[in-house]
Amino acid sequence: MDNVHREFEAYAKLVFDKLKDLHSDNSELSKKVDAIQISLTKLESSKEDTESLKKYVAAVNEVWSPTQMKEAKDEIYEQKGKWSIVYGVILAINVAWIVVMALLRGK
Repeated sequence: MDNVHREFEAYAKLVFDKLKDLHSDNSELSKKVDAIQISLTKLESSKEDTESLKKYVAAVNEVWSPTQMKEAKDEIYEQKGKWSIVYGVILAINVAWIVVMALLRGK
């Protein structure tokens, strides 16, 4: 009977060791699953941020696209150039008028 008792103890120790190994494996697996869940949460957050930024860019481009910005800038510079010409012509007319008046008074 003593021999059976020792075999049972050896078998019980073997089962206990196997249970400890399984518990350790289960703990490691649980940690890995938690890490994966954290990564998925970050990925979902990034996806939401990306979607939000896409909507923002679309809204901004709807209001003021890069092409519209360039066209507006070109038009502003064109208008600025036209006004410079107008100021130059007005100045030339004033100078001519002063010269004519000076010549008429000189006679």
